[in-house]
Amino acid sequence: LRFALAQLVPMGKGVVGGIVTRPTFRGKAIFANSQLWGGAAPTAKLDGNGTVILDQYNSLVGPVAVNKGDCQLVATHFTNATLSPHISVSKEARSVKSLAASTPANSIVVDYPENADVKIIASSQPMLPFIAKDAVVPNWRVDFESQSVPPVIQDIVAQTGGGIRQFSDYSCRVVERDDAHSGKHALRLQGKSDDASYSHVYFEIFRGPFTVMPDTIFRYWTKPLNVKGLNTGLDIHFTNGKVLRDSGIRSRAGTIQHIGNAKGKLGEWTEVVIDLGKTIACGWTIEKIMAAYDSRNGGERIDVLFDDIALESAMPLTAWLAAVTPASGTYPLGTKLTIDNASGLTIRYTLDASNPTPSSAAYNGPITLPNGIYEFRYTFFNKNNDIIPFFFSRSYNIK
Repeated sequence: LRFALAQLVPMGKGVVGGIVTRPTFRGKAIFANSQLWGGAAPTAKLDGNGTVILDQYNSLVGPVAVNKGDCQLVATHFTNATLSPHISVSKEARSVKSLAASTPANSIVVDYPENADVKIIASSQPMLPFIAKDAVVPNWRVDFESQSVPPVIQDIVAQTGGGIRQFSDYSCRVVERDDAHSGKHALRLQGKSDDASYSHVYFEIFRGPFTVMPDTIFRYWTKPLNVKGLNTGLDIHFTNGKVLRDSGIRSRAGTIQHIGNAKGKLGEWTEVVIDLGKTIACGWTIEKIMAAYDSRNGGERIDVLFDDIALESAMPLTAWLAAVTPASGTYPLGTKLTIDNASGLTIRYTLDASNPTPSSAAYNGPITLPNGIYEFRYTFFNKNNDIIPFFFSRSYNIK
């Protein structure tokens, strides 16, 4: 029996479950893109020795009780967050396999006896943004000690994405300092706030484009030289018109990156680290990076140093564009998996949903996918066999 787009509505006090198999059931029933709606009954009560497959199934009611036979759950969602368990397995059940099941609580509770044939794969495969073939992957660090790439822009007010308001006697340039974070030079922003109620200034210091990749990290060191220097920081203007300061993005320390928020202590160097690729900015393009002061409690001089500014992505563009065939899904036995890898890096993989290690199998050509439900997980290693800490995966049901 094959059901597609089924809307099951159990009604009445005598309902046993949304999907019920009797002890005499020996066949196979498949529910694809279906939903169980309403009532308090179990999603399924399986007492037969046949096979039930729930593929992209949404349940708004009770658990799946597998008492006998085989049950496969692929991309099943349990909307009821209070269920415990979501899946129960008896001693007489033959096998239960679940791939990428989900709940509002982000956890699946499964009750099963010892030695039961139960396989639960909570797939964590990344949802990558669209990455253009001409993306500019950033991987640079500027310490202001010599000519840099990208070049440093000095004393230029950013007219878009920032601007200037009630701020005078200003400069933003590389200076020689005995207290630089590294070396003998740092970027110094200084000037005077002319309005205690509100003033700001944004200086363009680097110009893109730079593409925010999933592993992109933005980091810099800051040292406020006076009290109002605490109301400073680095900002980013993206080509879509958005700015870092208004995005709600936080640093690893938990600080929202509005310029006016203090990011360190007076007279001390503090590092600000933002996992930019793990935020809503992933896939965006940086137009420019700015050094700025912005406060509604001004009226005094501002003085601050910045040093060791970096925008880093460990993975080359060719690795992000590596194509895996086939896509996640259900395929017949004998299907081969291939990876179009133009990066020159070594790919290592696993078939048990664990993260690959330096000793995991290396991809050297097409892989014949074995029978079953599992997650193919892979990542890239450099020439020293050091792992690049970003994992990719595909999920398969081979039968």
